[in-house]
Amino acid sequence: MLLFSILASLITVATAATTSSEDQALGVGLDNSIWIKYTLGTQYWAPLAGPARVIDLVQWPDYSWVAIGTDNSLWLCPSVGFWFQCSSLPNQLPVKSVDLLSDKQTLIGVGMNNQLYTRNGLLGVWTLVPNSGFVVDISVLSNGILLGTGPDKQLYSKQNLNTPWVYIGACCVSRTAGLPDGSILGIGDDNSIYKMQSLGDKWALVPNSAAVVSVAAVSALYRVGVHVGIAPDNTLWGKRQSSPSDAWIKLPGGIKALDFIQPSYNTFVIVGTDYQLYNCNSLYNNAHCSLLPNSGSVKSIAYIDSGNRLAGVGLDNQLYTRSSDLFVPSEWTLVPKSGTVVDITTLGNGVLVGTAPDGQLYTKKTIDSPWEFIGGCCVSRTASIGYEGILGIGTDKQVYQKDTLASNWVLMPNSATVINVVGAYLA
Repeated sequence: MLLFSILASLITVATAATTSSEDQALGVGLDNSIWIKYTLGTQYWAPLAGPARVIDLVQWPDYSWVAIGTDNSLWLCPSVGFWFQCSSLPNQLPVKSVDLLSDKQTLIGVGMNNQLYTRNGLLGVWTLVPNSGFVVDISVLSNGILLGTGPDKQLYSKQNLNTPWVYIGACCVSRTAGLPDGSILGIGDDNSIYKMQSLGDKWALVPNSAAVVSVAAVSALYRVGVHVGIAPDNTLWGKRQSSPSDAWIKLPGGIKALDFIQPSYNTFVIVGTDYQLYNCNSLYNNAHCSLLPNSGSVKSIAYIDSGNRLAGVGLDNQLYTRSSDLFVPSEWTLVPKSGTVVDITTLGNGVLVGTAPDGQLYTKKTIDSPWEFIGGCCVSRTASIGYEGILGIGTDKQVYQKDTLASNWVLMPNSATVINVVGAYLA
């Protein structure tokens, strides 16, 4: 459970790619938005809330994405989350499916005439592959075999561009994608994902995989270090940590929070406005959140003991702890003689920082140690940044930063008006 401290240090990075499991996949929703399953076995799709609307996409070797827009044009996306914008590629030819050949340089696409085309790299020109029809979708499997989906929703394969199509059958899917382990994903008539372990096997339904119109394998996903500000109405706003002077941008969605922590790239534990804890798979619109039993009533939370426990500040301004395992029933336990604080933060170096009702800071080496006075007046909330840095909310509801606890507070420009701030690592 050291990931929380790893995240704290990574959050100072502008962008970084996080590698994926072999069965991680992106799905294109019915509205052409992009979603992610961090493993196919997870129950819910997580929204990425990116601006792109696509019909198909494939990942480039540098972890960017080549996507087909809803107008059948080709776009290059540095990533597909909320913080990334796509740009149009030159030398357009309308296409409806795209993948990358095993040389990791040549794109292959299906034109509107159901013929195959190739282009050399991102800037190349589309060239017709003779006698390559008729298919509506193309996938390149991990062994280099080309897999085409016919208009009849049957599968056909080619050993290479110059060989004829060979009938496979395996009705009925509209699109496919190959995974690194050689298995194949397909989109059924019910817009669910089906999985074929190897070419020619039977399709098996992937539970809880609806509703998508396309699917793509993921090697890694770029994420951004973000300051997330919580407004007085408890809505969430963000700005890139690499551009702290930028204005706040409202995060899409209806999540409202008092505080939150990010245990992993795809998990957020949120303190709701009802002082209960919720486990959410995203901070964006249509995120799935579930109430953690016996989790109230707290107003601030932090990880302690290398991530093995959660610490929370109760409504009585005392500290409480519980297991950090979100899937094991747990209850809050009072930490004796732990008051009086209104906020708790764990720095990247493991030091606990408490904010007193008078806005002064206190520290603990462990949860059971006595509080030691630091000063640092006057803030109402704090958050960790980097290894030993700290952010604070001033009495003017702006964000201030200390590089260390011994440093002076420095105002973050354009940071009003927030009542809390949290560092996060978002797609």
